Amino acid sequence: MSDDRRVRRSERLDLALSYQLEACVERLGLEEMLLADQDGLLVASSAGEASSSEEIAAILPLLARGHDFTGNLLGKGVTCHTVAVSGFRAANTDLFLCALGDNGPVTFDQIALAKEGVARILN
Repeated sequence: MSDDRRVRRSERLDLALSYQLEACVERLGLEEMLLADQDGLLVASSAGEASSSEEIAAILPLLARGHDFTGNLLGKGVTCHTVAVSGFRAANTDLFLCALGDNGPVTFDQIALAKEGVARILN
């Protein structure tokens, strides 16, 4: 019997990345986690293909250039998202992970785990 923690797997990169982010969201009780590339394009999301995810992904490279970011993002109307964003490099590109529904300092621990999983999937 294996001690592999992964429950869901996929050979499709987009699905595997979404599963990775979903697992992180479940462990920490976040609203959502998303992955964007250096151009601000949504690569994967724990929530599937939501339009608000694409809007948030578009600004992640601006928020986390060279450092981690935590704060609140105001959206249309009264929508406010507490976020934690961290950049990293995998598959020869700059990527950005964002946790919505920030859960304090442990959020960056979960982002670090997500970075490892994303790098493993992409490399």
